[in-house]
This record gives sequence, structure tokens and C-alpha cells, in this order.
Amino acid sequence: MKAPLKKKALTASEKPVGTASLVVVFGEDELRVEQAARGVIAEKFPGGLPEMGLEVIEGRCANASEALRSLERLFESLQTFGFFSREKLVWWKNTNLLADNVTARAASVSERISELVEYLKSAGLAEGTTMMVTAESVDARKAFYKYAEKAGRVISFKDERPEQTEHETQLFVERQLEGLGVSAEPRAVSLLMVLTDGEFRSLKSELEKLAAYVGASGRIAEDNVHLLASG
Repeated sequence: MKAPLKKKALTASEKPVGTASLVVVFGEDELRVEQAARGVIAEKFPGGLPEMGLEVIEGRCANASEALRSLERLFESLQTFGFFSREKLVWWKNTNLLADNVTARAASVSERISELVEYLKSAGLAEGTTMMVTAESVDARKAFYKYAEKAGRVISFKDERPEQTEHETQLFVERQLEGLGVSAEPRAVSLLMVLTDGEFRSLKSELEKLAAYVGASGRIAEDNVHLLASG
């Protein structure tokens, strides 16, 4: 049974991610949303997710039939426990069913999403279960958003670019370099951050281009950035 909310519960903006069982992350910059989602997983499960503790459900749907299948999978996942642990995270990924579009407005889809909201309100999420939603757009007028804002945590990158520290950008670059199998001179990284204004999508694109230029296990130099990077 879901515990009653305290009278002075924290608002969505004040509530740390770790205290929220429902987290919604949305915005037009897909890379930033993805980074934030990975951050939510790391904060919720600092020791790592339990084995088979992550269930990813594709939420981007082209029509009502796909939407209903996605929602059915979501319902099933929310109502079952993990195989090896009661702790699990259900990630409804890149859904377009919470925005204002033709698919989301279909009567059958709209009704099913209303049922989802009612289920969350009445039954709540099972102990140990976290539901995370990522999307490009979420309609703030709809019941799901209002419920998430009240009972969960909403992280929005839609209206303005969130404050981003140099340290966060540096970590992003390091992860990208590791994934690409190359290294970079510190001056090259600093120059790239200036040229791209630290924007993750642009950084990723430029690093991929530079990595292809220097080759596997290569090292990106400042001269390479001057030669290839888009200023």
C-alpha cells in the first residue's frame, strides 16, 4: 500500500531524484536528456542496478496500435517484480505519447494513459520500483504531467538550457573519448569546449569527426581541432 504523502512534501523542483519513485526527464536536446537519465540511474542505484533490474520500454510510437502495445508493456512491467531483487527501474524511453500530437490524442491511447495515471494515484508504484520517463516533449496541461510534478520529480530541459558546469562538460568529453577509443590533449579539449560552447550534441559530433581523423588509439591535438572543428 502506498504511504500517504506528508503534509509538507517537497515540491518537484526541491525533491532530490533519490527520493522520487517517478522521474520524468524531457527536452529537445536528446543528448542532455539521455545524460540526465543516466544520472538518475546512478543516483537511484549508487551501488549499481541489481541483475536484470533495468527494463527499457520503447515509448516512441508511430500510431495508436504501437502506442497501445507500448502502454501494455509498461503496465505489465510496473506490476511485476524483478527476477533477482525487488528493486528495479522501468524506463519508458523516448515516448511521444505525453505530448500533444495525433497519436497521443487518439481516443484509445488517451484513455489508456488516463488509466495509467489513475493506477499510479490509487495503487502507486511497488516498493523498490522506480519509473523513469524520457521524452522530447511533455504537455504540461495533461494529467500525467500534473501528477508527476506533484508526486514525483520532473526534470525539464525544454524552455532553457540548464546550468552546466565545466566539470560536467569535461566528464562528458572524457566519456566520449573513452567510447571512441582515442585520447586528446588538454588544450584540444579546451578549444573544443570553446568552439562548441559546451553543447553536448555539437561536442559529440566534433569528437566523432576528430576520432575518425586520428584513427583508433590516436591522440587528438590542438592543431587537429583548428583544422577540422567547425567554429
